[in-house]
Amino acid sequence: MTTGDAQARDPARPFTWQELATHNTRQDAYVAVRGKVYDVTEFISRHPGGEDTLLLAAGRDATLVSAYCDQHNLPAVWMRYAFIYETLFASYYVQFFVPFVAERLLLQAVFAVVLGLACAQHERGNGGAIYNGVVGWFERNCRSDSTPYTTHRISR
Repeated sequence: MTTGDAQARDPARPFTWQELATHNTRQDAYVAVRGKVYDVTEFISRHPGGEDTLLLAAGRDATLVSAYCDQHNLPAVWMRYAFIYETLFASYYVQFFVPFVAERLLLQAVFAVVLGLACAQHERGNGGAIYNGVVGWFERNCRSDSTPYTTHRISR
């Protein structure tokens, strides 16, 4: 570990906005959220929204994006999941247990498409809705060499 790496891992060392802006590449990505800087370089390939989404935020303040995915939106997440699961169960039930639909292939196909769309919606939002937070952007004691995510303060 070089001296620069040791300074970068020191959580007490403040960042300036200009310095944050230099960390905007795939090999060196830092993101500011609520006044703290997170090194998300190792997380880019595992980001549920894709690499491009995180790279757009690299070197910038992502507080507004983080607020959208934060746990304060928990009621909205539960409402979305209630709708998805209601659609799943209702479509499944209608396909197999309602005689009028079960006897008509076209109606079964319609409800199968609805069921498939509900499953796709569940999978699309799985990372954000189930974990409901910024997965992988952890605040940890950054003095350890084994810690992949580092946090810093931004000087005002």
